Amino acid sequence: MLRIADKKRFIFSCIFFTLVFIMISKFDDTLMVNKKDISLLSNIVLAKNTKTSKGDVVKENEKITIVLDAGHGGVDKGTSYDNLYEKDINLKIVNYIKKGLEAKGFNIVLTRDKDELIPLKQIGEIANSSNAKLMVSIHINSYKDSGVKGITGYYYSNKSSMPKERMLLSKDIVNSICRDSSWINNGIKSQNLAVLRYSDIPCALIECGYITNMDDREKLKDDSTLMNMAENIASGITNYINNNNK
Repeated sequence: MLRIADKKRFIFSCIFFTLVFIMISKFDDTLMVNKKDISLLSNIVLAKNTKTSKGDVVKENEKITIVLDAGHGGVDKGTSYDNLYEKDINLKIVNYIKKGLEAKGFNIVLTRDKDELIPLKQIGEIANSSNAKLMVSIHINSYKDSGVKGITGYYYSNKSSMPKERMLLSKDIVNSICRDSSWINNGIKSQNLAVLRYSDIPCALIECGYITNMDDREKLKDDSTLMNMAENIASGITNYINNNNK
């Protein structure tokens, strides 16, 4: 039996040659065919035949696994301000990212899906055993100077840890978040962080704003803002995969 892709090519070929036949029949006396018309028809058929549908993209993405890590959890609240805890914001953002990436067809693995603390080494083991394309760890920042705000990406640049891929992943995500002009782009930095060091695959840690800054903090309290951020993170991840899908 013909596969679906083969059937499509067969149908388009039939349409093409039928149209050519009709055009030839118009010039029955001389059997002369306008080459420009045939070339135009050929281009239309080829364009239609090679166009990738949304369904094809989703099906292709199903082959790709992405690990999402919500930093801290359980007894480890992370940074906080009053009753606003980093661990809760991280998990909320990760769940929004998960939803967005799953809609694109990706297979998602979470290091945690509830309020529990996963040891850093175990996070690395989850990433390494999942046959994943990449991992993204979500965190919230803090600083003694309340004027400091914005988005920062971190990657581990050991020579044996795919430093270029990690750097590009961090850059794509940070730039995507900061397309929304309300967030300050603090760029990306190489840092020896355990959650990144234990992972053998390309991974990035994204600090999604400063809880100690009033402007960032108000945005971190707002679900619609977090959803928009998650959508931009998902777009950054997708952009990285599209440009590095070897």
